[in-house]
Amino acid sequence: MTGAHVLVALIDEHDSRAAGLLRQYGITRYDATRYICHKIAKQASHELAVAPGAGPPAAQQQPPGLLAKVQLLNDDYTPMEFVVDVLQRSFGKDHETAIRIMLEIHHEGAGTCGIYPNDIAATKVTEVLDFARQHGHPLLCVLEPSSSA
Repeated sequence: MTGAHVLVALIDEHDSRAAGLLRQYGITRYDATRYICHKIAKQASHELAVAPGAGPPAAQQQPPGLLAKVQLLNDDYTPMEFVVDVLQRSFGKDHETAIRIMLEIHHEGAGTCGIYPNDIAATKVTEVLDFARQHGHPLLCVLEPSSSA
């Protein structure tokens, strides 16, 4: 499922599964639409920046040391065992730590997988989302700026 698919579901189908998940976490359709559009625009500008002979635009460069917190969000469909596998595979957690974080996700609605530099955090989010989709799970992984520096 691409960002475009979610965008269509948000705008067109009021009772879609995607819209239901967003409501469950208190995310408005407007916020989700802005986020998806921003990501699509950022990806397009990045693709232009990596054209032969072109360097990254100055506005896109992140100051070194900025950190982001990677979190998994709870849903009613992804098996707990799969979440434990993701935590071990993508975040290098041992089995006991992965189970503790999975239970935090299950009971609290979200759990922190780690705090990483922005570029690594974004890569981990993409990796987890791709892996989950390949296995047919709607697992959500997000990053947010961290106050840790």
